[in-house]
Amino acid sequence: MSKKITLSNINNFITGSTRQALDQVGIIAPHVKEQVKYRLATCHEDCVPKGACRNCGCTLPGRAFSTPSCDPSRFPDLMTEEDWNNYKQEHEIN
Repeated sequence: MSKKITLSNINNFITGSTRQALDQVGIIAPHVKEQVKYRLATCHEDCVPKGACRNCGCTLPGRAFSTPSCDPSRFPDLMTEEDWNNYKQEHEIN
């Protein structure tokens, strides 16, 4: 993910911001909320304290709500509920 203004980056920003707002009013799908928490927990030592992603520079927590992963070596794209449940089992995530 680059810091350039592109249609993809604009879409990611809008999607992430919308999901974050929905989360604040309690109407986000539980499997999405779990994945966001997982992403933030994965990045708790470097990105979260800075308030920005080390890889793409986007602000947190908003970036954690967008669908594509900015660092697939750390966590995957946001998944469907079924895929997320399978991923949790495969990777022993509680």
